Amino acid sequence: MQKRYAKGRPRRRYNSRRNPYPAQSNKIKKLDMSKSDEFQYVLSNTVVSLPDDVRGAIKGGIYALFSKRGVGYAKDFIRKKNNEGIIPDRMSEELMGLIHRYSKYQ
Repeated sequence: MQKRYAKGRPRRRYNSRRNPYPAQSNKIKKLDMSKSDEFQYVLSNTVVSLPDDVRGAIKGGIYALFSKRGVGYAKDFIRKKNNEGIIPDRMSEELMGLIHRYSKYQ
């Protein structure tokens, strides 16, 4: 039997409907937005040896995928460009380390 207030309203039970095991959201490893400016600066210095017509597309692609979709998509993009011959092997390794260094779960 529910307890009643003086005016006849039923008393609310807050804990009876609460789920004891709330579902956790899936966390994805993405760019740490507090370090995004520093990441862009280091990224620009890393890809400075690429030709001008390719450099902007590579920087934009890496930054967009890393900040919006996650680490896996950005690394796949780098591997794809490395296999196409646009990014040298050493630079792709540096970019992978850069992505690892500036990521966090969100």
